Amino acid sequence: MNRFFYLIFLLLVFACSNDDELEIIDEDPPIQNTSETFVYDLTYNIENLELEGNSNIDKNDRLKDIWSFYENPLFNEIVLKKDSILFYENGELEYSYRFEMNNNQLSIRNNNQDVFTGKVIGENERLLIYKKYLSYLFFLDNDNYTLTSGKSNNLGFYEEKDIYPKIVNSPKDLKEEEEFILWSNISYNFVPKK
Repeated sequence: MNRFFYLIFLLLVFACSNDDELEIIDEDPPIQNTSETFVYDLTYNIENLELEGNSNIDKNDRLKDIWSFYENPLFNEIVLKKDSILFYENGELEYSYRFEMNNNQLSIRNNNQDVFTGKVIGENERLLIYKKYLSYLFFLDNDNYTLTSGKSNNLGFYEEKDIYPKIVNSPKDLKEEEEFILWSNISYNFVPKK
Protein backbone atom coordinates (compact mmCIF):
# COMPACT_ATOMS: atom_id res chain seq x y z
CA MET A 1 0.00 0.00 0.00
CA ASN A 2 2.91 2.31 0.73
CA ARG A 3 4.16 1.73 -2.76
CA PHE A 4 0.82 2.80 -4.16
CA PHE A 5 0.95 6.16 -2.30
CA TYR A 6 4.58 6.59 -3.23
CA LEU A 7 3.74 6.03 -6.93
CA ILE A 8 0.86 8.54 -6.83
CA PHE A 9 3.12 11.06 -5.10
CA LEU A 10 5.78 10.71 -7.81
CA LEU A 11 3.20 11.03 -10.57
CA LEU A 12 1.89 14.24 -9.04
CA VAL A 13 5.36 15.73 -8.67
CA PHE A 14 6.34 15.02 -12.27
CA ALA A 15 2.97 15.99 -13.69
CA CYS A 16 3.00 19.36 -11.91
CA SER A 17 6.62 20.22 -12.58
CA ASN A 18 7.28 22.44 -15.60
CA ASP A 19 10.53 23.60 -17.10
CA ASP A 20 8.98 26.95 -18.16
CA GLU A 21 9.73 29.89 -15.93
CA LEU A 22 6.77 31.38 -14.22
CA GLU A 23 5.94 34.99 -15.08
CA ILE A 24 5.75 37.01 -11.93
CA ILE A 25 3.08 39.66 -12.08
CA ASP A 26 3.67 42.66 -9.90
CA GLU A 27 0.32 43.66 -8.48
CA ASP A 28 1.39 47.31 -8.09
CA PRO A 29 3.64 48.17 -11.03
CA PRO A 30 5.64 51.35 -10.61
CA ILE A 31 3.85 54.46 -11.86
CA GLN A 32 5.53 55.81 -14.97
CA ASN A 33 6.11 59.56 -15.22
CA THR A 34 3.86 60.30 -18.17
CA SER A 35 4.35 64.05 -18.29
CA GLU A 36 6.78 66.05 -20.38
CA THR A 37 7.75 69.65 -19.69
CA PHE A 38 8.75 72.19 -22.34
CA VAL A 39 10.04 75.74 -21.84
CA TYR A 40 9.87 78.73 -24.18
CA ASP A 41 13.29 79.33 -25.74
CA LEU A 42 12.47 82.96 -26.72
CA THR A 43 12.23 82.22 -30.44
CA TYR A 44 9.14 82.61 -32.57
CA ASN A 45 8.17 82.74 -36.21
CA ILE A 46 5.50 84.87 -37.85
CA GLU A 47 3.96 82.22 -40.09
CA ASN A 48 1.83 84.67 -42.02
CA LEU A 49 0.79 88.27 -41.58
CA GLU A 50 -2.05 89.66 -43.64
CA LEU A 51 -3.27 93.24 -43.63
CA GLU A 52 -6.15 94.17 -45.91
CA GLY A 53 -7.86 97.49 -46.27
CA ASN A 54 -7.36 100.98 -47.50
CA SER A 55 -4.49 101.85 -45.16
CA ASN A 56 -0.94 102.95 -45.88
CA ILE A 57 0.43 101.52 -42.63
CA ASP A 58 3.01 98.74 -42.92
CA LYS A 59 1.60 95.44 -41.68
CA ASN A 60 4.59 94.77 -39.38
CA ASP A 61 4.17 98.21 -37.81
CA ARG A 62 0.44 97.59 -37.39
CA LEU A 63 1.13 94.27 -35.66
CA LYS A 64 3.57 95.95 -33.25
CA ASP A 65 1.14 98.81 -32.59
CA ILE A 66 -1.73 96.47 -31.75
CA TRP A 67 0.23 93.78 -29.87
CA SER A 68 3.45 95.13 -28.46
CA PHE A 69 3.80 91.80 -26.60
CA TYR A 70 3.43 89.45 -29.59
CA GLU A 71 7.01 88.18 -29.12
CA ASN A 72 5.90 86.63 -25.81
CA PRO A 73 3.21 83.92 -25.89
CA LEU A 74 2.20 84.89 -22.30
CA PHE A 75 3.24 81.51 -20.93
CA ASN A 76 6.77 80.19 -20.58
CA GLU A 77 6.28 76.55 -19.65
CA ILE A 78 4.05 73.79 -20.98
CA VAL A 79 3.43 70.41 -19.38
CA LEU A 80 1.98 67.61 -21.51
CA LYS A 81 0.31 64.95 -19.40
CA LYS A 82 -1.60 61.88 -20.46
CA ASP A 83 -4.53 63.82 -21.92
CA SER A 84 -4.04 67.36 -20.60
CA ILE A 85 -1.89 70.29 -21.60
CA LEU A 86 -1.03 72.81 -18.89
CA PHE A 87 0.23 76.33 -19.62
CA TYR A 88 2.31 78.06 -16.93
CA GLU A 89 3.69 81.57 -16.59
CA ASN A 90 6.44 81.90 -13.99
CA GLY A 91 5.29 78.77 -12.17
CA GLU A 92 1.61 79.79 -12.03
CA LEU A 93 -0.95 77.72 -13.94
CA GLU A 94 -2.61 80.02 -16.47
CA TYR A 95 -4.91 77.53 -18.21
CA SER A 96 -5.31 73.88 -19.05
CA TYR A 97 -7.10 71.94 -21.75
CA ARG A 98 -7.75 68.39 -22.82
CA PHE A 99 -5.70 67.57 -25.89
CA GLU A 100 -5.26 64.94 -28.54
CA MET A 101 -2.15 64.10 -30.51
CA ASN A 102 -2.54 62.82 -34.06
CA ASN A 103 0.51 62.45 -36.35
CA ASN A 104 2.46 64.86 -34.12
CA GLN A 105 -0.33 67.44 -34.49
CA LEU A 106 -1.65 68.74 -31.19
CA SER A 107 -5.29 69.85 -30.87
CA ILE A 108 -7.00 71.15 -27.78
CA ARG A 109 -10.66 70.87 -26.92
CA ASN A 110 -12.09 74.38 -26.47
CA ASN A 111 -15.79 75.29 -26.43
CA ASN A 112 -16.68 71.82 -27.75
CA GLN A 113 -14.39 72.27 -30.76
CA ASP A 114 -11.05 70.73 -31.62
CA VAL A 115 -8.55 73.55 -32.19
CA PHE A 116 -5.22 72.88 -33.91
CA THR A 117 -2.72 74.33 -31.45
CA GLY A 118 0.71 72.99 -32.27
CA LYS A 119 2.96 70.20 -33.33
CA VAL A 120 5.78 68.12 -31.98
CA ILE A 121 8.98 68.17 -34.02
CA GLY A 122 11.11 65.01 -34.03
CA GLU A 123 11.12 62.76 -30.98
CA ASN A 124 9.91 65.53 -28.63
CA GLU A 125 12.88 67.69 -29.67
CA ARG A 126 10.67 70.77 -29.97
CA LEU A 127 7.09 71.77 -29.44
CA LEU A 128 5.63 74.52 -31.62
CA ILE A 129 2.61 76.28 -30.16
CA TYR A 130 0.48 78.50 -32.39
CA LYS A 131 -1.37 81.64 -31.47
CA LYS A 132 -3.69 83.40 -33.86
CA TYR A 133 -4.00 87.18 -33.86
CA LEU A 134 -6.90 89.16 -35.31
CA SER A 135 -7.75 92.85 -35.34
CA TYR A 136 -10.27 94.69 -37.49
CA LEU A 137 -12.17 97.93 -37.88
CA PHE A 138 -14.78 98.57 -40.54
CA PHE A 139 -18.14 100.19 -41.16
CA LEU A 140 -21.23 98.03 -40.98
CA ASP A 141 -23.36 100.85 -42.33
CA ASN A 142 -21.62 103.75 -44.07
CA ASP A 143 -24.78 105.87 -44.12
CA ASN A 144 -25.20 105.75 -40.34
CA TYR A 145 -21.46 105.49 -39.57
CA THR A 146 -21.94 102.25 -37.67
CA LEU A 147 -18.52 100.79 -36.92
CA THR A 148 -17.48 97.39 -35.70
CA SER A 149 -14.11 96.46 -34.37
CA GLY A 150 -12.46 93.58 -32.62
CA LYS A 151 -9.16 92.35 -31.35
CA SER A 152 -8.19 88.88 -30.14
CA ASN A 153 -5.28 86.55 -29.71
CA ASN A 154 -5.92 82.92 -28.90
CA LEU A 155 -4.35 79.52 -29.19
CA GLY A 156 -4.89 78.17 -32.67
CA PHE A 157 -4.24 78.87 -36.33
CA TYR A 158 -6.19 81.08 -38.76
CA GLU A 159 -6.81 80.21 -42.34
CA GLU A 160 -8.32 82.56 -44.89
CA LYS A 161 -11.64 80.71 -44.66
CA ASP A 162 -11.79 81.67 -40.97
CA ILE A 163 -11.68 85.35 -41.93
CA TYR A 164 -13.62 85.65 -45.21
CA PRO A 165 -16.64 85.71 -45.15
CA LYS A 166 -16.94 85.10 -41.39
CA ILE A 167 -15.55 88.46 -40.24
CA VAL A 168 -15.93 90.49 -43.43
CA ASN A 169 -17.22 89.28 -46.78
CA SER A 170 -14.16 90.21 -48.79
CA PRO A 171 -11.10 92.46 -48.57
CA LYS A 172 -12.71 94.49 -51.38
CA ASP A 173 -15.41 95.57 -48.91
CA LEU A 174 -12.82 97.57 -46.93
CA LYS A 175 -12.99 100.81 -48.94
CA GLU A 176 -12.92 103.56 -46.33
CA GLU A 177 -9.60 105.07 -45.31
CA GLU A 178 -9.32 103.58 -41.82
CA GLU A 179 -10.99 100.24 -42.48
CA PHE A 180 -8.69 97.27 -42.09
CA ILE A 181 -8.41 93.66 -41.09
CA LEU A 182 -5.14 92.21 -39.82
CA TRP A 183 -4.60 88.56 -39.03
CA SER A 184 -1.57 86.46 -38.32
CA ASN A 185 -0.35 83.13 -36.98
CA ILE A 186 2.74 83.05 -34.82
CA SER A 187 4.50 79.87 -33.75
CA TYR A 188 6.40 79.84 -30.46
CA ASN A 189 9.27 77.42 -29.97
CA PHE A 190 9.37 75.30 -26.79
CA VAL A 191 12.16 72.86 -25.96
CA PRO A 192 12.33 70.06 -23.38
CA LYS A 193 13.11 71.27 -19.88
CA LYS A 194 16.48 70.03 -18.66
